[in-house]
Amino acid sequence: MNQNGPQGHTQMLLLLLVAVLALAFVFLAYLAHQHPSIAEPLMVATGGVAVLLAVIAFGVEL
Repeated sequence: MNQNGPQGHTQMLLLLLVAVLALAFVFLAYLAHQHPSIAEPLMVATGGVAVLLAVIAFGVEL
């Protein structure tokens, strides 16, 4: 497969985005484990970001 075109760049960008989001989620899970008092605000914020990303993803055609 030729990955030099725009499709290859889009796939690489999506893979990078997923990797960064996974690392951020792991960091937040670790932070919530170390500081239980901020676990609930982190869950609410993570849920809000997830909803925002879903709205943007479905609102924008790739």
